[in-house]
Amino acid sequence: MVIAFLTATSCNSPQNTDDTRTSDSIAMHDEVVDNNTKDLTIPYTIAQHYFVNNTVTNGIENPKIETKEVFDSIFGAAAVMGKDGRPTDIDFTKQYVIAVTTPVTDVETKLEPVDLKKSANGEVLFTYKMITGQKQSYTSHAGLAIIVDKSVTGNVVANEVQ
Repeated sequence: MVIAFLTATSCNSPQNTDDTRTSDSIAMHDEVVDNNTKDLTIPYTIAQHYFVNNTVTNGIENPKIETKEVFDSIFGAAAVMGKDGRPTDIDFTKQYVIAVTTPVTDVETKLEPVDLKKSANGEVLFTYKMITGQKQSYTSHAGLAIIVDKSVTGNVVANEVQ
């Protein structure tokens, strides 16, 4: 079985020239919550060069990963040749990861971040989209992991948008 971890990279969009992003660079507008206060945009870094372990067959239950041990049980490092080929460093003493994965599929699948915001009620809202392509001759996982500073607290909620 071939396992692939697909992430958004800077070559997908000319406006994103590094891995640190805020939703301002990819969102079209600010979302307004019920009490008329705006959500607060949270900066994050996309974790590059990781793949979903083949032991993860149906996705993950909790999108917030706070320890290296839990992260390593879900993801493996996939270094590649070249200047930026090393997996993104994650310091779990200062950061945590928000991750989403798909079940194993034979359809080409990519997950891309849309935005990360703190809602008025204190939740950390991670929005992502799934892009599907052609049927493949093999099965794979799609996964997306973003790195967030531990100073950002609150219940993490991951939402897929179309």
